[in-house]
Amino acid sequence: MKKFKEYYSFAFVRNPWDKMLSMYQHNVEGSPNTNRGKSVRMEFNEWLTILPNAGLWNRLRWSNQYDWLTHRNKIQVNFIGRFERLNADWKLLLEKIGLPHSHLCHHNSSKRRKKDYRSYYNDDGRQAVDKYFAKDIKEFGYEF
Repeated sequence: MKKFKEYYSFAFVRNPWDKMLSMYQHNVEGSPNTNRGKSVRMEFNEWLTILPNAGLWNRLRWSNQYDWLTHRNKIQVNFIGRFERLNADWKLLLEKIGLPHSHLCHHNSSKRRKKDYRSYYNDDGRQAVDKYFAKDIKEFGYEF
């Protein structure tokens, strides 16, 4: 940990509701699960409400981002950018560390049917994300 503090560190966080929609679209819509040769499709909000019982919330990439960036509830990085404003925050980060501006390429972007993540949620799905990602919502100031 001592060596880590000698470096300028940064991270980018993502809106939890947008993150979960993206995960659903990648994991369920993008690559259908099969069950004895039959395609298994699950509606987005149903998928959100069964995840805690399936034990999937505990996987690292599905956990609170706050937990990745803290030690004893103290943020351990110098700069936190947001995925929702990736290009602007990337530019700001480069300015802070004294590097020339460079363009970020966007690979693996999803092709959503609707632009706003809010339109995919019902009350149950929203509450599931609210509950599980409460730390991220509070600590990073996210709003639905």
